[in-house]
Amino acid sequence: MTTLKVQYRLIIACVALAIALAGAVWLRPPLKNRVFERYIWHPVPESVADIRLYTRKELGRSTRILRFHISESDIRVVVESRAYRKFDWAKLQSGSLFWGDFGSDYPGDKHVPPENPYSAVNMSQMPVNQNGEELPSWFDLADWPGAKVYVLEDRRQRSTQPDICVLLFNRALNEAYFLRYVGSW
Repeated sequence: MTTLKVQYRLIIACVALAIALAGAVWLRPPLKNRVFERYIWHPVPESVADIRLYTRKELGRSTRILRFHISESDIRVVVESRAYRKFDWAKLQSGSLFWGDFGSDYPGDKHVPPENPYSAVNMSQMPVNQNGEELPSWFDLADWPGAKVYVLEDRRQRSTQPDICVLLFNRALNEAYFLRYVGSW
């Protein structure tokens, strides 16, 4: 009889543990919210909605892209909370995201990124889809002229490569992209 009691207690303990684990997994926020909180802002602001997440990891490098709705006041809080630098333009071209400043002697329309990003002042870039891999259909910067561009380069990581974060905000749509790249190219 004692062995039977021990078996019942063991079964009850296992069932209780399984219920506790299932509850913990069920109550845990979705991955896209956890990624938002880890890299952008914790906790996720009330104005944030419709978070979309793309992750690509390869040996020695990783790319994350988030697209989400957010209010202008909340984007301001995010930008001011960390050492983001503001730039004039961003452009996706040939598998890389370019950003830079127009400069005082820029001859073109300062609301449209330059045709040739290499001709810009203070230009930088990060790979987005170097190997030509398919990006999600919701990732499209073509309709984002005049977006506010903020860049954070974090060199505190253990790697020798910087952790580059680009935050793009479209005031007209109250939408933002957050791109994070770690690795070499």
